[in-house]
Amino acid sequence: MPFINGRSITLDERDATTVVNPANGKPVAKVFMSTPKEMTAAIDAADAALHLNYGYFRDDWGIRAHTLEVAWAQALNERWTLRPALRYYTQDAADFYSPTVTRPPPAVHSSDQRLASFGGLSPSLRAILRFDAKTTVEATIGYVQNSRQFHFGGGGSDAFETLRAYYGLLGITYAF
Repeated sequence: MPFINGRSITLDERDATTVVNPANGKPVAKVFMSTPKEMTAAIDAADAALHLNYGYFRDDWGIRAHTLEVAWAQALNERWTLRPALRYYTQDAADFYSPTVTRPPPAVHSSDQRLASFGGLSPSLRAILRFDAKTTVEATIGYVQNSRQFHFGGGGSDAFETLRAYYGLLGITYAF
């Protein structure tokens, strides 16, 4: 059983203990559950594959989140594959999230907007190059936008500041 700040933390949700950092009022440990699901359908006539991924996450902080990603992997030839994708994410706010501190201040509180209620969209494009049976290079470019308007059902946290970012990733895989 792991220990944090001298107190026992269990992984069984019914026996969960939350330890609060006195410096900032945020919990330093939590119990969570995640259930990823994936479906891949080969489309032989197009030499492609449709990927559907869904994930559900919940924790003892009150956060409930859903992720849905749709991707199309299109083989261009024996070495090259392109994979456009679109990912949607939505989460509910943590029980102790508030953009402002009330008086008297609650025992547990955070105004960190990553704990707010919001949603996000992220399109991406991945290029995959297979050099041989052991070596693969993958390059991904993408864009992410998180906004209270993207929260499923509407009504994300009013104080949530929209986040927009471009990103790039490069990965090299070599099988030993």
